[in-house]
Amino acid sequence: SYDKMFNPNSTSSFLSAVFSFVKHTLGTQQLSEIEVGYFRFIFETEKIHSTELLFALFADRTDNLVELRNQLKEIRTQFLEKFDVESLANFDGEVSKFSDFEKNIETILEKSKQLVSEEVQRDLLEVFNELHTFSSFVISSALLTQTGRIIVSYLNPNVLSEIIRLLEGRFMIGN
Repeated sequence: SYDKMFNPNSTSSFLSAVFSFVKHTLGTQQLSEIEVGYFRFIFETEKIHSTELLFALFADRTDNLVELRNQLKEIRTQFLEKFDVESLANFDGEVSKFSDFEKNIETILEKSKQLVSEEVQRDLLEVFNELHTFSSFVISSALLTQTGRIIVSYLNPNVLSEIIRLLEGRFMIGN
């Protein structure tokens, strides 16, 4: 849904430049994500001979990092299974041969969208609406999983984003 926000070719060049900068200036190859405003890029790499493939997801900063990372790993796995490793190592710049892989990506992303059934979600919304309606003490509320996945939220996006970052950090450290 972000394809109208940026050009994939210039974004690819930008990300390559960032990775090159990190590798040569900071001396590390461990760039796993970049946050810019309300957005984040999540990265996975795959080394094939002397070529390095970069897999990236562009998402809202409030999207669940643990889940995004799992989705990106699955995208990488399916991509490497579908396409010949040798042809990837000798990539000629023609991206149209990968266009049918978009179906795989859509399937992977759709598979994890629904956390609870619509019936449970309706019940949860009803409870939250009652909290806000009948209690003057409830200013705002959210229901999140322990990994930071949002089920229901009435929080300001900035506040929600900071809470999710905190939960993600605790989850990753605990993991």
